[in-house]
Order: sequence, then structure tokens, then C-alpha cells
Amino acid sequence: MQPPNQKSQLLGLIQTEHTQLEALLSSLSEEQLLRGGVTGSWSVKEELYTHLANNTGNHYAEHRQAIEAELNLRDRGMSSSP
Repeated sequence: MQPPNQKSQLLGLIQTEHTQLEALLSSLSEEQLLRGGVTGSWSVKEELYTHLANNTGNHYAEHRQAIEAELNLRDRGMSSSP
């Protein structure tokens, strides 16, 4: 798959991946979500919560700024990518 080169393609890819994640999670029972052992004694639910909680705020803002800067360059026919 080629990397997305326009904002709409990137947003479409994010939506597709989000939909696939939701489908996967909805296929799990509450017991499966809460069963420990995914990573050490942690459950799927704990892993997801921790991952999402740790990837908000400044971390998200840094990535968003970098992605938007790259998309703006591409829109102008330039890119920082090799």
C-alpha cells in the first residue's frame, strides 16, 4: 500500500483502521476483555486504556503537527520525505 499523499486519503485510512479496530473489539466478550495475561497480568481493556491515555495530549499534538506540516508541503508540491 502506498502512503497517503492527501489529507482526505489519510483521514480515510484512519477511519478504515478505526472501523476495523471497533469490529475486532466488539467481537470480544466482556470476559475476554477483562481476562488478564495479554501483557503480564494486564487485560485487553487495561492495555487499550493505558495506550489511549498515554497517547493523548502533547504526544498527540506533536504527531498531529508533524502530519499536518507534511500534508501542507505535499499540497504545495514539496515533501520532507525522501
